[in-house]
Amino acid sequence: MDDKCFFRTDKLVIWRPEGSMTLEKIEKFIEFLNTNSGKRDPHFDRFVDLSCITEIAVSYEQLSTIAFTRKTYSQQKLDKKIRMVFYVNNSISYGMTRMYQNLFDDKYYDIKIFKNLCEAAAFLEVDASLLK
Repeated sequence: MDDKCFFRTDKLVIWRPEGSMTLEKIEKFIEFLNTNSGKRDPHFDRFVDLSCITEIAVSYEQLSTIAFTRKTYSQQKLDKKIRMVFYVNNSISYGMTRMYQNLFDDKYYDIKIFKNLCEAAAFLEVDASLLK
């Protein structure tokens, strides 16, 4: 995975994709999550910063498949809730994340979308400087 995906703390992974959001980028991020879930406690929070996304090249059907796959994974690997935050700054990224949030509705994930970094940090219970 590129250097835009990293653990900020033991309990917080950050992903900052840039440019066009593609299925390939999402699959690489999921691979990163799955690999690290096998190496550590899988109950780490996720912060996805979509502020540098310029276009969405992922279809509804692809998002639906990703959501189904992630639900299956969480039901097998998780036993407590984790937080997943999407930070958005435009209607394109908001629309995609809202669709994913609806598709992915899962008892092990608390998915929120924020347009304000301080509010995202408060939800994750971390200092906002960790998200920058």
